[in-house]
Amino acid sequence: MKTLVFANEKGGVGKTTATYNLAVALVNAGKQVLCIDLDPQGNLSTYMNCEPEEGEITIMELISEAISRKGGCSEDSLNAAVKQNSEGVYCIPSDISLSQADMALAMAFSREKIVKRILSHPFFDECFDYCLIDCPPNLGIVVINALMAADGVIIPVQTKNFALKGLLMLEDAIEQVQQDNTTLTIEAVLLNMVRRNRNSASIEATLKQRYGDLVLSTTIPDLIEADTSTILKRSLVNADRSRLGQLYREAANELLHRMEG
Repeated sequence: MKTLVFANEKGGVGKTTATYNLAVALVNAGKQVLCIDLDPQGNLSTYMNCEPEEGEITIMELISEAISRKGGCSEDSLNAAVKQNSEGVYCIPSDISLSQADMALAMAFSREKIVKRILSHPFFDECFDYCLIDCPPNLGIVVINALMAADGVIIPVQTKNFALKGLLMLEDAIEQVQQDNTTLTIEAVLLNMVRRNRNSASIEATLKQRYGDLVLSTTIPDLIEADTSTILKRSLVNADRSRLGQLYREAANELLHRMEG
């Protein structure tokens, strides 16, 4: 299983929308895909229509179990946590309880590797081709956990002022994590929620100069249908005549070409 983290220290760049639509596109390409919601806001869980009901296992319960066992989680817990939605994507959901993760991890042994311990269970390699992790807009211990567990980072970024500042902070975090997780790389930079104007074009040029071929050639514009998609809890990829859906399919094809040739 290849694990990809969607991260950006800056909020409002469309990480959740990108995570889910690329996941659906990968499923439509014949892949088994798991999404993990690592944001206590639970927006990915809501978008996927996988919000946990009372008593159901979330990623926070798995983190707590991994800490208490000083290892990974039991297969029974993993089977109970993973659910599949109507578009064929599997999910480990999140809710507000994840806001307690920083406190729970503070005294944990190798606290930055708890998510890695969870994903090291053979269950994941047996069941999934890809794991996509949606992260909160910060560089706290939960995001560091995701980077420690990941093979690659996908960075959704808007072509707005201060975009590069947030990316430089993320780059610093990635470089620190790479001292331990030596296989971690920036897989791609996705220009997301782009508005076409002179300032946007200038920032896009700067990003391409810095990141070169890491910038996907597919650019996702800022269109109202993205908001409609989240309200309907249905991907853009499977929507009829969706311009954004087609573009996310093209972005997924680019990623597959990079990762699988």
